[in-house]
Amino acid sequence: MTPWDKVLPGFLRDMLAVLPPGEREEVEELRLREGFPLSALRAGEEVTHPAWRGRPLTQEDLRRVVETAGGGSVHTILDQLRGGYVTAPG
Repeated sequence: MTPWDKVLPGFLRDMLAVLPPGEREEVEELRLREGFPLSALRAGEEVTHPAWRGRPLTQEDLRRVVETAGGGSVHTILDQLRGGYVTAPG
């Protein structure tokens, strides 16, 4: 289990499940941009797994991420969103 498992909706946890054992724990940051596939920052390098390339993220996907990360209340993470990120505990 990774720190962000509690802040990501199921569809993103499923997407991350394609990473081999050990690699998932090495991910430092997830990059989520509308119209682009999920990418991950690992050891300072941004990577997009081949399985993610055909699935650009939608506005609805990002809405679900914000809703899940904020525990149903965007106000709890609003300051982070203004800065362009959401942090996960741990």
